[in-house]
Amino acid sequence: MSNPVKPRLLITHSLLNSWVYMLKNPEDTFDEASQKYINSAYDSFINTLNRIETEPTKSMLAGREFERLVSDVVNGKDVNHVWLDGATQIAGIIRQDNHFEQVKLFKEVTISDLNYLLYGVLDWFGSGHIYDVKFTENIGNYDVGKYFDNTQHRMYFALTYGADEFAYLISNGHKVYTETYRRDECRPIEVTIVEFAKWLKSYNLWDIYAEKWQTKMK
Repeated sequence: MSNPVKPRLLITHSLLNSWVYMLKNPEDTFDEASQKYINSAYDSFINTLNRIETEPTKSMLAGREFERLVSDVVNGKDVNHVWLDGATQIAGIIRQDNHFEQVKLFKEVTISDLNYLLYGVLDWFGSGHIYDVKFTENIGNYDVGKYFDNTQHRMYFALTYGADEFAYLISNGHKVYTETYRRDECRPIEVTIVEFAKWLKSYNLWDIYAEKWQTKMK
């Protein structure tokens, strides 16, 4: 007899990051076009919560292009690009390990009697290291520790076994910065998930999450 299919609530670092960013940016701004006060961080979170697809921004498209360039360099393709210097530096870091590219991982967990399915796609993974490529044109504004509150490294630690170090590889296509975190110094993502669930219920948004993010696995 087959096991019954149980509902799970999918949760990703991008959903949690959208929520964290919204909490850190509570101020409304006055929009001249609509003549109304808006909170773009809140609106962005609500769109993410409702799984509404939006057009990728210019910076998002640039990030995807740079990630493809890094992949090409790592895999030995002959490429020519204005961002080649930065991509080559990052490729050199990644090549130090036996690596796998675009690794999709799932993990079923129960937290506070709720069933979740953690999900993430790792840019590069191998030899105890996780690498995530970030592109930013305004690298002059980069501050060390920028990604400290990012939920990505904490989510990916929860998804992996044997990976004790996560490095953000940040570049504008020329300069490269590395921001590294270790598993034993990070706040567990499960704690953030508990806080996220509590916040949703406090603001009557839990039902939206439960409906839009439900998935089923045996």
